[in-house]
Amino acid sequence: MKQYQLQKDFLSRIGSFEPFKLLFDLLPNVAFYIKDLSGRIMVINRRNCMNCNIPNELSAIGKTSYDLFPSSLADEYYKTDMTVIKTNKPLLNMILHSPDYSTRPIVANKVPVYDKDHKIMGVAMMYYYADMTSNPSDWDKHLGDVVDYIHRNYAQQIKIEKLVRIACVSESHLKRIFKRLFGMSPIEYVILTRINASRDLLETTARTVSDIAQEVGFYDHSHFIRHFRHTRGCTPNQYRKQHKHTEKPSGKENKSRRKPA
Repeated sequence: MKQYQLQKDFLSRIGSFEPFKLLFDLLPNVAFYIKDLSGRIMVINRRNCMNCNIPNELSAIGKTSYDLFPSSLADEYYKTDMTVIKTNKPLLNMILHSPDYSTRPIVANKVPVYDKDHKIMGVAMMYYYADMTSNPSDWDKHLGDVVDYIHRNYAQQIKIEKLVRIACVSESHLKRIFKRLFGMSPIEYVILTRINASRDLLETTARTVSDIAQEVGFYDHSHFIRHFRHTRGCTPNQYRKQHKHTEKPSGKENKSRRKPA
């Protein structure tokens, strides 16, 4: 009991979270965040930014899962956040879908966060990718190959027939699995991958919208704008104004491609 009080007294004197933020940034494979009662991100480490395809911590502050992910993912993250907040109890060793849309699941732990009066003020989560390398099923491997193919070739024409051959299943089976895992069809996943790749170029370069559309695989300018508006709720130019970061040279060596957020 004396040791507990000693610890409590010491922790009550800590006036800054910065040392802990630094430590979480240094963890190579562990992602972390703290959200408030409204589900808004207040703290996020570098690894989680990378997983969610967020440029930096400041770009994430104040955003919710619904700002970063489609509803199929955001619903899952929000529901578990709210469960912790409503019950005041941690959720440990949960298996959730990955924020980078890969087929690798994450092992997540969520705990309530309290203020100095011990009133709940938010939720903290730490997660890491589950080890899928030990005896993966043939289906897991083939689906992973499909997702990897899309991420590497989204700027090219991708036909469903090619994805079916990679998956070694029927087209209807592939569509059912994608719908269950990602809440969308394989071709919708390709389009989302292209949209998210375009976001990076809109945020960090001064290249024209037409040029960016072609770079990420949209060969029709209006087609790109229509899909972007449907996915993000705004036009590419409106998105650029809202999320403008430091510009990079538009040379070919600086063209970056990103996985979905």
